[in-house]
Amino acid sequence: MKQNNIWYLDRGKNFFTQEGQLFFEEMISIFNSLSIYNDLSSNDIIEKFPKKYKESGNPNALLTTVRNIGIINKQNKLSQNAKEYLDYKLSYDELIFENLSQINYDKENEYTVKPFFIICIVLYELFLIKKEYSLITKTDCIEHLYEIKSYDKTFIFNTVQRILLEDRDFTNVKEAVLDIWFNALNHFSIFDYKDKNALMINEDEVDFFKAIYDIYLSGNYELFNNGIYGCIPSLNIEMNYDRNIIDAQEMFDYVFGIRDSRICKFIFGEDSFGKYKPFRTIKNIAIRKINECDSYIGELLYKYSQDSNDYQPEANNKTIEENENNEESDSNIIMQKSEAELFLKNRGIDLSNKEWTYAKNQPNKKCYWMNPPSYLTEKDWYIVLNNQIDSRMIVLLIPKNTLVISNQNDRFLKCRKDRPQYIDIEIYEKDLRIRGTDYVLTDYIYDVLDY
Repeated sequence: MKQNNIWYLDRGKNFFTQEGQLFFEEMISIFNSLSIYNDLSSNDIIEKFPKKYKESGNPNALLTTVRNIGIINKQNKLSQNAKEYLDYKLSYDELIFENLSQINYDKENEYTVKPFFIICIVLYELFLIKKEYSLITKTDCIEHLYEIKSYDKTFIFNTVQRILLEDRDFTNVKEAVLDIWFNALNHFSIFDYKDKNALMINEDEVDFFKAIYDIYLSGNYELFNNGIYGCIPSLNIEMNYDRNIIDAQEMFDYVFGIRDSRICKFIFGEDSFGKYKPFRTIKNIAIRKINECDSYIGELLYKYSQDSNDYQPEANNKTIEENENNEESDSNIIMQKSEAELFLKNRGIDLSNKEWTYAKNQPNKKCYWMNPPSYLTEKDWYIVLNNQIDSRMIVLLIPKNTLVISNQNDRFLKCRKDRPQYIDIEIYEKDLRIRGTDYVLTDYIYDVLDY
């Protein structure tokens, strides 16, 4: 087999450049607009391309590219991953992550083994033997990993032993396909980006590699056929739950192992706490698994994922009920948005029929972070800031069109690059100034309530 067909991946060097991301997003938009047509041939599609692509050197190569990286399927239809991205249920990074995990060993699909999982398995075996040896170089790939064409445990074990017995070659080997793989994978936080010419485990994310390795040991290799999505376990969701008692953050914290909850134990099962912790860096892919079982809970978690801060490892693991019953704990602490809404309602501020944004301060950051949809700036907008340190709730009411969004002007709010319909806002705890802007929100304080 020709070596340039092994681990074949096209245009990957451009995944995380601004130019590359714009190209892939434009391709997704083009194929989404073509979804109204049935049975389009490759030539039909090229005829409907914008002029700049039609007149490019090789428009057929563009089709090969977007098909190879998983933007479209063999039927020239938009892939499920790309549809999820368009629906704002995957970030751009998650889209690329999932697509990379689905790439086959060779261009002709003669072998169904996935390079992504081979890399993870070999890295974890090296990690188990000796942490300082747990890295993969481009030479290791050429001389050893390219030879792995199945998930045969004996062959992989012997391959790892050969890697360890040899003098490791850390020189920067120039091979186009490996440059693409290494550049792309080193972008993700599961790998420790110390050397762009090597792949190393980020020890903070070792649970991810263990989860992949456990599937490998079990022999359930068919799970790898659907990429990383196939590796994420399903949850047995209780169908007869009361929608009035569930809270998005509580469920999110529970499934990603941040904080236990008796209610969530009932909904998701006794052994489900932290089941998705290994996949916290690709949380929306994991949430899709829940969404397929229960779309109501799934949509709540998608919205919370978009609106909230990322995984907070410093959070405690006690259940809500344990915190309430623990004499040494602060029984007055308000954590969840639903708790804040009830507290405010009892104090005469009813937000139940209003669109509002909730944020808690982080002890180590001294700020409130939020990710609201941009349309809220065009409405009278309530923002509730929960100072958990001082047990104080600050309610802001921002009149419509007070805050301006402009990515060209440093004085104004900025849209997210990966989600332009959302804005990044960081409010300093000390003076309620929005970071990176001229906006100070003290003039818009509607009420301050201690609890």
